Amino acid sequence: MTLRRPPDSRGFTLIEVLVALSLLALLAGMGWQGISGLIRAREHTQTRIDAVARVQTTLAQWHTDLDALQIVPTLDPAGVRWDGRVLRWVRRSVQASQVGVEGGLQVVAWRLEEGTWRRWLSAPVRTPGELQQAWQTAALPAPAAPVGGGDWAVQPLRSWRLVYFRG
Repeated sequence: MTLRRPPDSRGFTLIEVLVALSLLALLAGMGWQGISGLIRAREHTQTRIDAVARVQTTLAQWHTDLDALQIVPTLDPAGVRWDGRVLRWVRRSVQASQVGVEGGLQVVAWRLEEGTWRRWLSAPVRTPGELQQAWQTAALPAPAAPVGGGDWAVQPLRSWRLVYFRG
């Protein structure tokens, strides 16, 4: 006597199910590695985008400071002083130009300090004595951030070399 399957029974054998599950597991593992690679690439790209944006912001601030350069012959005839450690100059005050107040100046100092490029900005000054005091303060190794000004770490930096044309 032979056993036969009924003609209307449908289904898969255990081997067929195991083969299908193995293939699905293999595809899922490959897909997971692909997604993981995409996430790592996205994180790396985002890190680079953030670094480029930080550099662009720093250079835009540098450009803005130089555009507002105000030459004060009593401090420096060229308008810019570089002592090998700190780069200083005087700029028109942003607050003064926004509200239409005449005569507001600020001292800007850029320096490399402990692997970080820093920008120091004095409070707006209106008298020659205040300007001289801000100019001297900007030359200090670690000047305190003044009220109305500030000291910002703008960019990680190992070294910098300044080259500019005078005259």
